[in-house]
Amino acid sequence: MEHDETTGAGAPSVADASAKEPAPSAVDDIEVLLEGVRDLPLREQVVVFEQVHTTLTDRLSEREA
Repeated sequence: MEHDETTGAGAPSVADASAKEPAPSAVDDIEVLLEGVRDLPLREQVVVFEQVHTTLTDRLSEREA
């Protein structure tokens, strides 16, 4: 499919993206990790975001295998 720069035609659709979303359990895990993150000191927020990144990376690599 050709990509139209002006309208974005040919870009992945929401349906395409949802077909590649992590498993629901991964999303649940992320939601738990992110609960209350705004109330944490900045250094602790970084730790949480690293955990989120690691969780998503692990889940995505499982899907590719």
